[in-house]
Amino acid sequence: HGVRAVERLDWITQDGRHFFSETRSFAVGVLADDTWVLSFTTAFTNDTDDTVVMGSPTTEGRDNAGYGGFFWRGPRSFTGGRVYTADGEGGDELMGVRGDWMAFRGAHDSVDAASTLVFTDHPDNPGAPVKWFVRSNPFAAVCPAPFFDTELPMAPGDTVTLRHAVAIVNGDTGVDGAAKTADLAAAELAKLVAA
Repeated sequence: HGVRAVERLDWITQDGRHFFSETRSFAVGVLADDTWVLSFTTAFTNDTDDTVVMGSPTTEGRDNAGYGGFFWRGPRSFTGGRVYTADGEGGDELMGVRGDWMAFRGAHDSVDAASTLVFTDHPDNPGAPVKWFVRSNPFAAVCPAPFFDTELPMAPGDTVTLRHAVAIVNGDTGVDGAAKTADLAAAELAKLVAA
């Protein structure tokens, strides 16, 4: 059960040239009474006659700025939150770690209200397991970053497909709960990919 949508886009340069064509698919579903999931897939094709190189500010020389693609910037209530991975928990020091998933827990008010976002990366994505761009301070941010520190050349006609899911959980899952939620979100993402 849930909602699905597909959109097709054309990327046109300022001078009117067709640059990329893209197909995006979104699905929203309920995983549990306290958890819903957004699955996202995008396939973009180089429609130029030239090789286009996908990269990040890090591939251009800026240290630990490997963001690009699916990017979440959290509200103030997530600033200073905890980051969970399969290997444990932490904060900004987890910038650039590799993994199939990453979670971010934010606190919302003075009565211990919290929520956890669990991000998953599909194993067929370029560079999997992906490196993660993550910040807890000065603002919350999570980005599965396939071009974190590696460029991906796209020849004319090449298509790159990226698939991600994010589960939104009411409460603090902890590391173990985040891992279980990541498995559920990955299963939902697999359904979108198969459709």
